[in-house]
Formats: sequence, C-alpha cells, structure tokens
Amino acid sequence: MRKLSKNQTGIKLMFCIMGLAFIAMISACSGLNGNSFIEEEVTFTNPVDGAILSGTLTKPSNKGVFPAVILISGSGLQDRDETVYGHKPFKVLAEYLTKNGIAVLRFDDRGAGKSTGDVWNATIEVFAGDALAGIDFLKSCKNVNPYRIGIIGHSQGAMEGMMLASKYNDIAFLIMLGGPGIPWAENMVEANEENLRRQGKSKESIDAGNKLLKKMIPVMQAGSDYEITKNKLYEVVREWKQSLTGTTKTEIEEFDKSHPGFWKTMASDYATPIYMSAVNFIPSQYLKKIHCPVLSIIGDKDVHVLSSLNNPVIQNALDQGGNKNSTVVELNDINHMLQKCETGLISEYAEIEESFNQEVLELITTWINDQGNVKPSDEILNLYRKQSSFTDPGEYAYLYKDLPESMEEICDLIKKQLIHPMEAGKMRDILPEGRAPEDGDFPIVRDMLNELIQRNENGITMNRKPGDRLIVACYHHALLHASILRSQGKSVRLRGGFARYFEDEMKVRFGHVICEVWNPDKEQWVLIDPDRNYIDISSNKFESPAEAWHNFSNNNSGNVRYISSVGEGAQAIIHALLLDQAFILFNERNYWHTPSFLFTKDFNLNNLRNEQLKVLNQIAKLMIVPEANISKLQKLYDDNPFLHTHVRSIMDYYEMIENK
Repeated sequence: MRKLSKNQTGIKLMFCIMGLAFIAMISACSGLNGNSFIEEEVTFTNPVDGAILSGTLTKPSNKGVFPAVILISGSGLQDRDETVYGHKPFKVLAEYLTKNGIAVLRFDDRGAGKSTGDVWNATIEVFAGDALAGIDFLKSCKNVNPYRIGIIGHSQGAMEGMMLASKYNDIAFLIMLGGPGIPWAENMVEANEENLRRQGKSKESIDAGNKLLKKMIPVMQAGSDYEITKNKLYEVVREWKQSLTGTTKTEIEEFDKSHPGFWKTMASDYATPIYMSAVNFIPSQYLKKIHCPVLSIIGDKDVHVLSSLNNPVIQNALDQGGNKNSTVVELNDINHMLQKCETGLISEYAEIEESFNQEVLELITTWINDQGNVKPSDEILNLYRKQSSFTDPGEYAYLYKDLPESMEEICDLIKKQLIHPMEAGKMRDILPEGRAPEDGDFPIVRDMLNELIQRNENGITMNRKPGDRLIVACYHHALLHASILRSQGKSVRLRGGFARYFEDEMKVRFGHVICEVWNPDKEQWVLIDPDRNYIDISSNKFESPAEAWHNFSNNNSGNVRYISSVGEGAQAIIHALLLDQAFILFNERNYWHTPSFLFTKDFNLNNLRNEQLKVLNQIAKLMIVPEANISKLQKLYDDNPFLHTHVRSIMDYYEMIENK
C-alpha cells in the first residue's frame, strides 16, 4: 500500500489514508516461470462502462482443469503485480499459487498500466465490477474449472471481494488479506491512532489527529457533490488548525512550511467518489450474506487493519449469516503487506527482503486446495461402506474371506477374473468360440460371482484361464472392486468420467467407470482403476463429466473427441454426467439404464429445452464438490422426470447403438 500523491486524485482509496497523512506530517516535523506454468497476456472488458482491463493469466503447464483465483489489489493505482516499495507481492503470490496447481488472473487497475477506464468517478462498486468482469473472463478460459473460481482481495480488494461474494453464488471462495470487519470510518480512526502510537508520538498529537478525523468523516459521509464536499473538508481543516495549541500547533506550522498545499490536496482527494463510497462501507452488511468458504488473514503487526478489533467482528458477522466454512486467523509478526516484520510500520516495508511471507503463501495454497477436498460426513462415509443391491455378494460372500487388502493386489486379483471386451478382441484365438461381451448376463456382483464359480469352483484368488473369466466392461470391474472393499469395511463409490490415458494414442476420451476410495490417513478420496490396474490416479488423468461438460459448452475441448457407449460429444458427456450423479447418490445403476432423452439415434443438444440445459448445468456445478451437495443433487433428480432412467435390457441398448 502507498500514500496518494498529488497527481493521484480520485484513485482507489488507501486504507487509513488520513492516518497515513498524519504519519507523514508528524514524522516530517521530528517472473521467472521456467517450465512450471504458462503465462499469458490477456484483456477483458467491464461491460458496464467499456473499461478494458489488461492483465496476466498464469496456468499450470500440465494438462488438466484447475481451480482459479482473481487477485484484487489494495488502495491506490496499482499495477497487476501490486508493485510497491520495490516489492511485487501479487507476482510472487500468483507464481507460487500456479506452481501449486492453481490458475491466477491478476490485472492492472483501471487507469493504471495498460488498463483503461474512468478513474475519477470510480467507486468501490465500480472497481468490484472490474473484478467481476475478470471472473467472467476466467469462466471462459480453457483449463480453468468454472465452478472453483475464487477471490483473493488485499485491503480494499477484500472489501470488493466481500461485495461480490455476498451477491454472486457462483464465487467458490473468498480470501481476505488485511480486510476490515469494523466500519471503514471507524477503522480509519483506530488505525491512525495505532500508527502514531507505535511511532512513539505524544498523546497530544494522537488526540489532535483523532479530532480532525472525527470532524471530517461526517462531512465525507454526507457528501455527494465534489466541489461542495471539498470546500467543506478544507474548512474543517482550517478550523482545526486554528484550534491547535502548544507543541501540536508548532509541529503543524513547521509542516506547512515544508509541505505547501498539502491540506488542500488532501481535502480534494477525500471529496472524490472513491472516498465517498469507502467512508460509508460497513463490512458486516456484506459478510452476513456470504455463504461460500472464507479465509481472513490479518497480521498482528498490521497497523492499517488491526486484528484485535477486526477479527472478532469478521467472525461474528460470518457466524450470524450462517456461514459454515470460515477461517479467521491472526498471524504473528506479519504486517499489512503480508511480510514478516518488526514494527508493521510503512517505513519498514522497503527494508524487508521478502515480498510475501512464505508461511502465508503456504497457508493460502493449502486452504484453497482443501476447499476442493471437502471431507464427507461420517453418515456419507458409512453409506459408501454398505453393500448396495448391485455390489452385494449374497451367498458368495465367503469368497472374500482372507483376500488381500492392498489395492494393488486386489486390482491384480480382479484382472485375473475379468476381461474387458477391448482386451477380449485381442484374445480370440484363446477364448471359447462365440464368446462375446457378457455385460447383460451379469448385471450385479452376485451373478458375476455365481458364474465365476460355475466356470471354476476354486474361488477368485487364482489366475484363471481366459476361458474361465467373464468378458465384462469397466463398470463390472468397478462393481466387483467396490464389493470387495466394502466387505473389508472401506468406503468406496463408483465414479463415471473420461479416461485421459487413452488420449495420446487414440485422440479420444473414452467414457469410463472407476472407483473412488476414501483414504482415512490422508482424509481424501483416491481414484483407482481396477480395469487398467491403476492406483491413485491423478485427477488430470481422469476427467470428470462436470469438467468435460464445461469444456464442451465453452468450445474448450480442442480436437479431442468424447465417446461413450451411447454416443459422442454432448450425448456422451451427458451420459457420463448423469451416471456419475447416480453413483454419488448410491444408485449404482447399469450404464445401459439410460434416461430416455439420451437414448435416441438422432440426439441433438439443440433439441433440449432451456430448462433442461439449466438443470444439467446445475448438476455439473454441484458435482465438482459432491460431498457438499448430495441433498441438492438428489432433489434435482427427484424434481426433474426427464433425468429418470428407463430400465431396459442391454440387448435393446446395443441394438440402438448398432443402428446409429
């Protein structure tokens, strides 16, 4: 943060600028990116007034769809790096986050750097609108997860973030760095007093500063016309100076000699629209309406936003509004610029070597990643430990006795019992004549186990001859895997999506079914593909249908084709999306039990009604973090009959596919 200069009239407010003016007055009286991420120069437009904002988008260089944040700067005309006192904190923050898998958009404020736009008439609301335009831009970006776009706002940027998060439900999270909880006007007085106290100023000087602030604030709060407000503020200053006595009067007289015109410039600045909006800003009005996850960080050495005053108010407002995921922290020896410091005073900023404290960087990164790994409730985990009608081994449960518990061994065991039809096509010379895919013959695990015993009664631990195995799809591999793990007391669920490990070879993303197993030690889900015998698959290797739907809808799929057993393109993606939704809702239905609107030879996305597309978009959004949305997903299914599955035979299913 930096103090406004004479030629910066009308720019974004500086926290405690009045207090900092007093500090100046009284003191005078005594990018390396390597290969870890991709950096792009971008522009986007505020549709309200046409301001063109220029910025930098950094994205991880590896394949995948990533969460993203927009950085909103603090007070003053800031460039995209929030350059101040020789530091570039936003550049450091952006590059650190991106190296840890998070895309970041940072941009020059309107009127700064390469950005255009009216600065003179800009209010906090206007600057928040610029940030909103940046969020809309991020939603259209390839490799950005549109359902996990959050805000990191510093100082005034935190205020703008509050505004946006209180109004728009699609903001995934809000991080406030040095953001206020008490009203801005009150914070203005308290911060000024603390700054002067830490500098060792006399009680007389501190009281004099407070007196002037408390007289100026009501004028600013009531102001509307610039010229009238400016003149009233200068009159307040003139009367205040006349009332001074003793040492303070002498200090001000000496200050005036070395700083001619200071008070007129200050009155001019404080009469601008940005200060009019700031002085009436009450954070709790917005915080009570924010329901997305919130992380608020204030350092105990922050002299612009005092943690002791602001933290309790922030937490209380979030609690009153019913926010269920808020973290409000005070960090030791951290200043307003998020640096490790001694005093927290502005005079120290340039002397500090670091631009952004490493521990704060790690805290922010870990917290963001945790928002995508919402821990399921014990009730949900217990649900996924139960056998369903599809996974229940029935009378063949004895076959699971003394099976290994390691994922590698279980997957290896399954591959010795089952053959995927794609593999069977390469084994015609050793398979019994006429043996075809057998998905429809064994729709549930009990039937699978029964047939395995019929073909060879020696259990399911040996390496069966190909002729004794079942020729069944990935869905059946996942069913058997889930059945075995649930018999061992593990929480596991099926997941539908698109395997990207076929992409390099075949240039397609096949619809695929795998398992997701809860790891209690790491407290996170782990993806496992028993069909391919892949353990702990990276999410970059298995694209969720929700992500695929976004990419397809925004023309970000490139030249890659989406294919499933029901069709291609949108038909395949919707098929996988609704199958994945069913799995999350513990309905492990067969993939051929498909909603009727999808089960057509001439499927066309344009034939869907707007209401239907809206429901599909809602499902995709909720499926990004299903743990937090199970009841909503169930309600969408219950309330929309077009999603309901039709129980059909697999023969009918494949007959339709073959006739396409």
